[in-house]
Amino acid sequence: MNRLTSSIKSILLALICGFLGAWGGAKGTNKNWRRILIPSIITLFALCVMHNWWCLSLMLLSIAFSTGYGIPDPTDDGSALGKFWYNFFNNNELRANMATRGTIGLMVNIFLLVLPILKSNWNIYIPCFLVIIAVYIFFSWKDLGGLWVKGKYLLWSDLLVYGTIGIVVATLIFT
Repeated sequence: MNRLTSSIKSILLALICGFLGAWGGAKGTNKNWRRILIPSIITLFALCVMHNWWCLSLMLLSIAFSTGYGIPDPTDDGSALGKFWYNFFNNNELRANMATRGTIGLMVNIFLLVLPILKSNWNIYIPCFLVIIAVYIFFSWKDLGGLWVKGKYLLWSDLLVYGTIGIVVATLIFT
């Protein structure tokens, strides 16, 4: 496959994942846009390009995308993971947010391991691993604003996180 075609497919995957991640995180939408549809699209993409049934394991991304990341506050009990890190860091919200999101980023990376195993491109996986962790730790919990699409407010942080995952997946598949 030529580089232009690979680049176009990579950008499309990133845009689709980013949009679905933000749409699934918008108020009043079904979370399955993020939890089920993104892993399904990534899995189908990998299957079509790599022709290997082990790519079905990418559906495990649903676990990471379904993991709660709420930090306890007066209006919310928080998720189990958020509570764990909040208590671990003695109620430090900043550290708890970073650790909670970093844990989810680590889960995403673990579920993506099938790609470097099949492609033997560990030299690409390591920086991609770090990019996913960094995006989760430094951006996923911040208010970066957003944009309105069809009456839904889509967060730039969600677009960034899930778009990055899409581009990382494409990079691991095409490299």
